[in-house]
Amino acid sequence: MSSIKEPKLSMIQSISELAASLAGTTLAERMMLELPILDTDEKAYALKISGDEVESAWRIARACLSQTQRWPVAVGSWVENWSKWPEQIARADFFSRFYYEEAPNPVDISPRGLCRLADRVDVPAFLERMAWDRTQEKALYGDWGDIDPKNLAPEDARLPWYQPPTVALLFLPTIHCWDTLAYLNWFGTSDYGAEYYIALGRSWEKRFGAELVAHYGTILQCLVSRPPQILGDAETLAQEHDLASPCTLAQPGLHILDYAKGLVGCDRWALQENP
Repeated sequence: MSSIKEPKLSMIQSISELAASLAGTTLAERMMLELPILDTDEKAYALKISGDEVESAWRIARACLSQTQRWPVAVGSWVENWSKWPEQIARADFFSRFYYEEAPNPVDISPRGLCRLADRVDVPAFLERMAWDRTQEKALYGDWGDIDPKNLAPEDARLPWYQPPTVALLFLPTIHCWDTLAYLNWFGTSDYGAEYYIALGRSWEKRFGAELVAHYGTILQCLVSRPPQILGDAETLAQEHDLASPCTLAQPGLHILDYAKGLVGCDRWALQENP
């Protein structure tokens, strides 16, 4: 018996195609803008949304991924005057490669190059390396001291989702959510290189169904379809969050066990790393 292969959909390459993909949704008539991705022949598309509709708009765009072939991610635009939204977004410099150049070994800092490097990352070895480096830092500079678990309410142990006043929803030229870190710099990646965090994020997606929804430079926000259900798994994940983004657990008096308890069954994460 012969089988009929479904035609492979191609990535949309124009604002009109994006609008057609979103037809029939509440995003269909929004203002859209084409943005070049620096030092590449690729481009992204920005769609105007407000801060209070990040999750709902992202879910609509995520459901259209098979048509757009572009991963949607919310970014902060900090626009004070919405009538100037196109000019502000065009000047936002989302795709600057400056911080990628600060990585310890910037062999290939192009988005596609970083994704290829991420394919070769040994995630367990990377976690061990970060743990070792953390141990050395504590030996040199000391620690905050012993903190006992406080039995906090789960919502008090987690960072709340940040909601900027105005955002844009970017449609990036990839179908893989964690490849976003190859296009948009997250502050937390500069110590080792973005490729390591792309690989770690892919590991979280595989194990927990963690998909990147918003990227605000120092903050990443994820929706999680298969969060840890037992404390042991949550403790392991909490340690990974602490290694990858120490500011996430830097709340005064927060013990990592409190944070782990907050991850059990939690379908959304907020990871923060500041200068």
